[in-house]
Amino acid sequence: MIALSDGNEVAVAWVDSASGSIAARLGTFGQPFTSAAATFASGGSAPSVDMTPTGRTAVIWGANPGPSLHTALREAGGSAFTETAPITSDLYWWYGNVAVTPVLFDGAGDAIAAWGAAGSREGFSVLDVTGPELRAVNVPGSATAGTAVGGFSVATFDTFSAVGTPHWDFGDGAGADGGSVSHTYNNAGTYTIKVTATDAVGNATSATRSIAVGAAVTPPATTPPGVKPPPVAKTPAKCKVPKLTGLTYAQAKAKLTSAHCKVGKTTKPKGRKTTKNLVVKAQSRKAGTSTTSGAKVDITMKVKPKPKHKKAKKH
Repeated sequence: MIALSDGNEVAVAWVDSASGSIAARLGTFGQPFTSAAATFASGGSAPSVDMTPTGRTAVIWGANPGPSLHTALREAGGSAFTETAPITSDLYWWYGNVAVTPVLFDGAGDAIAAWGAAGSREGFSVLDVTGPELRAVNVPGSATAGTAVGGFSVATFDTFSAVGTPHWDFGDGAGADGGSVSHTYNNAGTYTIKVTATDAVGNATSATRSIAVGAAVTPPATTPPGVKPPPVAKTPAKCKVPKLTGLTYAQAKAKLTSAHCKVGKTTKPKGRKTTKNLVVKAQSRKAGTSTTSGAKVDITMKVKPKPKHKKAKKH
């Protein structure tokens, strides 16, 4: 049997006629073999050989006496074959040998072989060397420090071996196990997340994603139950001096009060004891000026002028 890689590497396997052992040899297509042949003590039926495009090589044969099924594997770029543990149960003998179909590699580099099984059945074995597929890896694009964020999820698939629980490394020293998990980051920053799935024979596959974590949001201060919040300081109003001239004392006082001012010293005409029939003649503070709340404005009163009557025109 003969097999080729994409790099013109060639592998051959045969039964050594002198010793009855199984032999295999590696070389370059079109060139003489220069390496020594690898021989395996157990002899038997004609071997099958296959090689991946990158040079990974497997040889399988049925051993005699037995019955037992044997496999030897050479990794890509390696120089030697390693024989695996033989399969010794549920084998079908055909004229003194185990009936074996050709060994084949799948596109991922897993070796697959089939043989006749007892009871007119078929058996097969797989040499699983590839990690699980990671499908639909989901990681949230952003998070806030101090707040739990979910949405970390992954689906796994493996053709030949059972897959264990995925493991998450969140990039901040913390981790978690599960197909769907959540995490809380303590500090802001950009973190690289790594999720890894491992199958039953130890093959692992990983994928990485990144997440941007923003600074924590400081909640507004709250007042404990039963405690009154401190009073809100009010900005004191200013006294904006209004125009008072021509107003009665009562009118002037009301206007000053609404403007956050007060009536100061009141000067009346000589001989007047009350402000009746008097109006403001002058004020100590100019109208429109602003001063502190409660400022006093002195006023000078005068007798309210009598209204002038228009004389009738003579015709």
